[in-house]
Amino acid sequence: MSGGTGAAESAADSCATENLALVLAAAQRVHELEDSAAERDYDQQRVALWLALTGLCAVLLIGRVLDHRETILLGALGGFLSPVVGVMRSQRPSSWGVLVLAPVGGALAAVGGLLLVRMLADPDLNLLGQVFLENSWGARAPSRRPSPCCSDSPASCSPAWPLPPPAS
Repeated sequence: MSGGTGAAESAADSCATENLALVLAAAQRVHELEDSAAERDYDQQRVALWLALTGLCAVLLIGRVLDHRETILLGALGGFLSPVVGVMRSQRPSSWGVLVLAPVGGALAAVGGLLLVRMLADPDLNLLGQVFLENSWGARAPSRRPSPCCSDSPASCSPAWPLPPPAS
């Protein structure tokens, strides 16, 4: 009978060794999958950062050369707020790349929108009309000069509505 128990112990040891080898192989496979996912995330972040820097250089160049800084700034602000509001409403995480690239895309879309309106309002094409032509790419922002009544001193201006008395 001792030979039978020895064979049973030998079979149990070989089964335990096989189970241990399977567990180790499974753990190694899980670690490989985690590493490949981390490498993929790193590559995506690297590409997103490169695209954001390239787009930012293009936005700065367009804003500086063509003098539409305010338009580009508002486009970038809209591009930033859009995914942020989406994340806040859904309460789920968003991709880091989307949050980085959205302002650059918004700024470039603002420039593209102005150029599209200019093209469609061109007198040769005349799809949108004169009002859009006057408010398209060639239009500059109004100058920020004070009104004539306030040119001498701010105290000489009277507001159009009565102000409440100062709190004491």
